[in-house]
Amino acid sequence: MEKIIRLFPVDRAIGASNADAIHEEFVAKIKGRIGEQLREIAQAFSPSGRFAEGVRDGGSTTITFDDPEYGRHDPDASFQDPDAQYAGVVVEVAYLQKAQALPRLADEHILGSDGNIEVMVEFNIEYSHKLATLSILDAYTRCS
Repeated sequence: MEKIIRLFPVDRAIGASNADAIHEEFVAKIKGRIGEQLREIAQAFSPSGRFAEGVRDGGSTTITFDDPEYGRHDPDASFQDPDAQYAGVVVEVAYLQKAQALPRLADEHILGSDGNIEVMVEFNIEYSHKLATLSILDAYTRCS
């Protein structure tokens, strides 16, 4: 986690009134780093390179599942193959109250998409905690 904080530094001394700005800055840095990695992988002349070349930043596009039980969601970031119904990777960043909802959100994203959302990456950067946390939840462990 220390490496993540160094990659995505956020001034934790800022008060809660600037929570939205901190949240947006953190999300932008995450998206930038993931984009850099995808571009690097895309340079390889391999199946992985060809796949990475096609992955698009889906932003915080609204996701509506076929089953209304799982509701409608607006993730902080998503990355999607253009031919896929859902993003393969969804990113959620919790800065204030959303932290407690992260496990439920992972279930709703992964189960609501019937496992088509393969990975949910969760960052909990709540200002009241001294340590940030990173969770990576995948369809295999959530659906099995």
